[in-house]
Amino acid sequence: MGSSPYWCWGHEEGINEAVVAIGNEAQFTRDFMRAAADDRAGNGPTPGLVGMELLRLGLERGDTAERAVDVNTQLIVRHGQYSSGGVGKAACHGGYDNSFFITDPHEMWVLETSGRHWAARRVTEASASISNEPTIRTEWTRASEGWWNTCGRLGRR
Repeated sequence: MGSSPYWCWGHEEGINEAVVAIGNEAQFTRDFMRAAADDRAGNGPTPGLVGMELLRLGLERGDTAERAVDVNTQLIVRHGQYSSGGVGKAACHGGYDNSFFITDPHEMWVLETSGRHWAARRVTEASASISNEPTIRTEWTRASEGWWNTCGRLGRR
């Protein structure tokens, strides 16, 4: 079960029969900004998945929160992200990368993405948050190769 925009196959948030729940948030990253600049310069577009599609595929294929993290990270590495976050907008004008809360009755994960890079942190404290910019700097549980170079030194735009 999920909530979808009328124009999109994916979900903004949802829950599956295994009680895995996922929600997402737009995340503005240097990888996306570079891809959008390349696209505007005529060197693109770079194909990729919408975060809402990743969310739906994680729910369809993940029977635990950790398995949904695995599904999404494999898709991100293989296909990347680059598409519009709104109907009628070109990706270079209306797109973003994504961060996700992924949870089941036993555990919770934060997954942050930047292009084909990602970092995941298993939540062990009583609360966690996601934002419009990467917050996982060095305290990840797992990360793609290059995450630190991509997002670890971001700072504010």
